[in-house]
Amino acid sequence: MSEDGQNPLKGEDAENDEPTRRMASVQLQAALEEYCITIDALQELLELLTDPVVQDFDETLKKHLPLLLRVSNSASPSEDEPDQLRTHLRELASVILGRELSEDDFERTVAGQIREGQGVQLSLSDNPWLDVQSLQTAVRRIQLAGRKADFLNRSLFLTLTSAAEWVVHRSVEAFYKHAPSAATSDEKMFSLDHLRSLGSIDEAENFLIAKRVEKIMRGDVDKWIEWFEKERDVGNTLGTRERLEVIEVFQRRHLLVHAGGRVDNIYLRKVDESLTTDLEIGTELPPTTAYLGRTLTLLELAFVRLNAGLWRKILKDDDRRAVAFNNIAYDKLTDERYDAAKLLSSLAMQDKHGGDDSKLVGQINYWLSYKLRGDFETVQNEVANASFDTNSLRYKVPWLALLDRHDEVFALLPSAISSGELGIGEIQQWLVFVWVRDDSRYGTFLARYPAGHGLVTDDPGLGTHEDVKDANKDD
Repeated sequence: MSEDGQNPLKGEDAENDEPTRRMASVQLQAALEEYCITIDALQELLELLTDPVVQDFDETLKKHLPLLLRVSNSASPSEDEPDQLRTHLRELASVILGRELSEDDFERTVAGQIREGQGVQLSLSDNPWLDVQSLQTAVRRIQLAGRKADFLNRSLFLTLTSAAEWVVHRSVEAFYKHAPSAATSDEKMFSLDHLRSLGSIDEAENFLIAKRVEKIMRGDVDKWIEWFEKERDVGNTLGTRERLEVIEVFQRRHLLVHAGGRVDNIYLRKVDESLTTDLEIGTELPPTTAYLGRTLTLLELAFVRLNAGLWRKILKDDDRRAVAFNNIAYDKLTDERYDAAKLLSSLAMQDKHGGDDSKLVGQINYWLSYKLRGDFETVQNEVANASFDTNSLRYKVPWLALLDRHDEVFALLPSAISSGELGIGEIQQWLVFVWVRDDSRYGTFLARYPAGHGLVTDDPGLGTHEDVKDANKDD
């Protein structure tokens, strides 16, 4: 403990000069923004690539599996034994694919084809002579179709976990550059000769920080979480279940990289037993499309919380933070990632040093995330009972828009625009007004204002009152 009572191990002994504080703020914000953009890109890739890959897989199974089925076994079940036939079909496909064919995939392809009478030959006791080359082609086409889907999911999964690791690395690095004395330890880091070769105290400090960050990153993900929550004292940012699921994700990455994607002793030992039901050593555990979608959301929320918790801890009065949270939250709304939008909006609302504008914008966008998702009834009473009558029109009008009180919205919009509290650009762009723009009165309202009138901003709803007022002051 230092003479002034601050604990250097928590990073509270950092230089108090503004450049150092600003650099830490910039680094933490950049790490958060880059991570969130990566998540959005991965989500888009998943949506863009999954459909054609799945379609190719489906068509390949429908085309080639019946051929193999006919010559697979003359003692196979007949079409009069539907349950046994289903089992046989699924087992055959699994053998060819080299992995278990999921029930969903089976129902969507072969089983559905049988039900719809699309030409699958089921007289299994009558095996016609088939060209060997045709059989080899059928097997290979099915294997390739299955591999393409697997490779896509594995690649996206590994990229996702690498992105999570990178945001941890950058956040840890930002902390130690903010509080370099916290990087010291009792272990020997370099010799006197090495110290001389570094040339300066700054270079020695950077070397020390790099070694400290490297040591932390060599640990498992549970050690990373522990560094944030205990060593840096940011509190229990992750729930118990969330923590267990994050650990499972990184242990599954270990399986893909080091164990061919098959369950091993390390996985069973490190993953909570509630997540390993019916798994045994050797079970193949690929990241399916459904698993990957859930993991995108899980890791996005978990590592945003850790970064934000560290940012709040070491830079308590940083007024940049709430603005950054709101900006990223709005991007999440436009990308339809509503869980992340809710989290980031709530972080802006709760930030004690964010200012009233940031809190109110965060509040509106938090409610908006529910409405855009079609889950507005969850918060509708809370929104209706909120006290916005005393707030400026800048926030009262969006609040009314959330509640679909369009008569009041159109009555107040001219005053909000003339006073500079809202700009036409925001009415045109802010998602909170999307239902207002669908109102038949919107075109008439918009025709009253010339093109370019008022504020047009890349961050609708995020500009300050003064920004809007300046844009409209000559109107």
